Formats: sequence, C-alpha cells, structure tokens
Amino acid sequence: MDEDTGFLRDFIQEASEHLHDIEINMVEWERNPDDREIINSIFRPFHTIKGVAGFLNLQEVNRLSHQLESLLDEVRDGRICHSPELSDLIFDGVD
Repeated sequence: MDEDTGFLRDFIQEASEHLHDIEINMVEWERNPDDREIINSIFRPFHTIKGVAGFLNLQEVNRLSHQLESLLDEVRDGRICHSPELSDLIFDGVD
C-alpha cells in the first residue's frame, strides 16, 4: 500500500512538471504555429503522462492524455492546423 502511495505521489509530481512544460510550450506554439519541434515538445509530455497513468491504472487520466496525444499527432501529420480553438482545447485538457 505504501509503495502504491509513493508511485502515485511521484506521478503527481512528474505530471505537474510535464503540465507546466506543456503550458509554456503552448504559449510558444501560439507565437510560432508552424514550428514542428514545439508541437513535439507538447506531444511528448502527454505521451509520458498517458503511459504512466496506464501503468498506475488511472483510466481517466490515461484516456484524456491519449485523446490529446492523438489530437497533437494529427497536427504533426498535417491533418489539422493550429487554431485558437485547438489551443483552448489543449489548455482545457491541461487544467
């Protein structure tokens, strides 16, 4: 039980850092919507959160992270473009 609590505590701390990084990179992406590296720097933390949430059986966090990761994957593939609505959706997911 204590081990599970420790894993969860570590996850919360790590996820908080990832979410902070995402917010910073989202602001930069709004300034430079064609910068592919910024998109990747937003995608990767969601991917990490998704994986660890899955490992910890945090299904809602895993599902939301997967949806946001999939959305960003569509941006990376050029199927959708940056827009204020897209930014709002990602910021809502972070919140």
